[in-house]
Amino acid sequence: MVELSVSIWCTMQCNFCCTYCYEKNYDNKQISMSMDTASNVMDYLEKYMEDNGCMKCKIHFHGGEPLLNFEIIEYIVNRMKKSAKSFEYEITTNGSLLDDHKINYLYENNFSVAVSLDGTQETFNLWRKSKLGQDEYKIVVGNVKKLQRKGCFVSARMTVIPQTASCFFENVSSLINIGIKKIDVSFDYENSTWEQNDFEILATQTLRIQSFIRDKCKDIVFSEIGEGIPRELSKCNGGISSFTISCEGYIYPCIFVFGNEEFKIGTVVEGILPSWKKKIKEINQLKMIECEGCSMLPLCFSNKCRLFNYKVNHDYTKPIDNVCAMNNFYKLALYKVRDKIYHEGCDIR
Repeated sequence: MVELSVSIWCTMQCNFCCTYCYEKNYDNKQISMSMDTASNVMDYLEKYMEDNGCMKCKIHFHGGEPLLNFEIIEYIVNRMKKSAKSFEYEITTNGSLLDDHKINYLYENNFSVAVSLDGTQETFNLWRKSKLGQDEYKIVVGNVKKLQRKGCFVSARMTVIPQTASCFFENVSSLINIGIKKIDVSFDYENSTWEQNDFEILATQTLRIQSFIRDKCKDIVFSEIGEGIPRELSKCNGGISSFTISCEGYIYPCIFVFGNEEFKIGTVVEGILPSWKKKIKEINQLKMIECEGCSMLPLCFSNKCRLFNYKVNHDYTKPIDNVCAMNNFYKLALYKVRDKIYHEGCDIR
């Protein structure tokens, strides 16, 4: 194993109540990680890396809002400075609680900072709501600019839902205008209100974005919708080269099954169940019978992420309807255009 990737939930508490929060059904929303649990987490990570011949680990601090338990982040990072292993740090935050101390600490420890931003102030206020009812947009954008001035690498974690499909280009333009250079797009596949027309609108909006980037700002990096020929997705390696640790010290293969008792595969005290490695291999080998003959299968998220299939459909091999729709009405159209650009050098406008 060359590199380990671990998500650590610092707290389940949050000062926002976003409409599409995927943790809204989690039972223990008031729990935060204790110092004792954090110490056990670090002991376990060093042992896991040693046992698996791994010298490098990416730690992603998550929540809830992780800045509500910033002391734990400092404790873990300061402790890991004494380790013989190499660690890199990332954090996903709503950005509202950043202050000079936190910004300086993130900069000094080379954090990559992902701020949850979906675009314009109007979009933000519709879907990312403060529990106190305050308009946090200007505060968050102000803090993004402080991070940028300090020299931190800041990306946007942008959630796209059916209601924001028609303003995708406008929202992306808004993020670019505040200096964001990397946008990680997350489509809300669990949203039950997606319709075919929404995906077709998304495709049109995306082509506008791609054209704009090529003409105006070629240094922008996108996940999901960047230019280029698509690559085949690898199989799930959750619980082996990557895993998620809860505030209580429970280990899960990934964030999609986080909090699900069926997928509590160990603890930071007892380690990961020896049987898990065999189980995830067996899950990956199951055939997607409904998908046989589909040209998008090697590129499909449902084919890669069987645990997400299980979360939504209670079946590892049953594809998620919205993923299929996204492939057939959105990505397939984009890939055809990209292929034409790649082979013929034509423009999409």
